[in-house]
Amino acid sequence: MYKLKENVAKEIFPEDPAYDPKRWLLQEVAGLDSKYSGFENLSLNSILIMSIFLSDGIMPIQGVASKLGISPEETSELIKSLLEYDFAEFFDDKGGYGLTSKGERASRELAANMVTRKRFEGQRRLSHLNRLHDNLDGF
Repeated sequence: MYKLKENVAKEIFPEDPAYDPKRWLLQEVAGLDSKYSGFENLSLNSILIMSIFLSDGIMPIQGVASKLGISPEETSELIKSLLEYDFAEFFDDKGGYGLTSKGERASRELAANMVTRKRFEGQRRLSHLNRLHDNLDGF
């Protein structure tokens, strides 16, 4: 079965360490901050945590810290901002943090915008490569 959430989240938070999500994330966040109260106050790492929750579901702080490559203390501070603006909550029964319904809506919309952006960029890149390919005979 195709794992839609996991694949979409990988577009937001790819496993490739050379990829810099800040290149596109600021633009996408700016488009959503008027829709979701507090979104504009979140750091980029807090928003990346939301994409981790979207993909992996409820997780303990240590698991999130490991995925981001930062300390559990720093992760805890980032999650506090998500709690403050009602994007995340602690689930006692599962012993971890995850998205609220508001957080899930914002994360899904961000993901949809990101997939659209990457698709457009991919089409533009493909067009460029096709032009190069078509002109290789004269090289």
